[in-house]
Parts: sequence; structure tokens; C-alpha cells
Amino acid sequence: MEYGGTASTDTMYCCGFTPSNRKQQLVVQGVSVPLMEDDLFRRFDTVLHSKPKKDVTVHATVRGRIFYDPQQMGKAVMGGYGHMGCCMLLAIEQVLSVDSKKPKKP
Repeated sequence: MEYGGTASTDTMYCCGFTPSNRKQQLVVQGVSVPLMEDDLFRRFDTVLHSKPKKDVTVHATVRGRIFYDPQQMGKAVMGGYGHMGCCMLLAIEQVLSVDSKKPKKP
């Protein structure tokens, strides 16, 4: 998962972190992916980066694009997205709703 626009999820991959903010809007496979950076997005991002992460459950409805290259699926060395070039990428364009809850203590 990655954010559109110039924001970044600060996700750690095998070779480091994605930059905190891009200078230009996200472009994947020649498609420019915008991001609506409104209050819902900021709340979603804040909850995802809250500490400690294991104590929060996030439910969100997002609008975005999924990118993948069907020719790369199943190959030993993949040219897709994610860890080690695997699989697909969800690029978020807008957060439509977000709800977070701390789990109940037993």
C-alpha cells in the first residue's frame, strides 16, 4: 500500500524506507495518482503511525487504484510491487471513512 500525491506511508521495504514525502505526485505505470489530503486522510495516517501499533485496530474505506503486471506473476524474480518485487500495489487516492479502536482488555 502506498499513498498517492506527494505523501508517503513511510513503509519499510527490504532495502530501507520509502521517502517521507515525494517532491512530485506518485506515478505508477504512467498513471498519475492524486491524493485528497483532508481531515479523514490525516486521521487515517495518524492512526496507522500511532504507538504502540499492536494496540490499535483500524477499519477504513478507501478509494484507490490497484496496479500489477500479470506477466510478472509467478516468476522467480518478479517485477511487481511490495516486498522483493512481489505482487500488487494499492495506491490510495482518498480515505472515505476511518474507525479505530483499542482492543478490550480481558
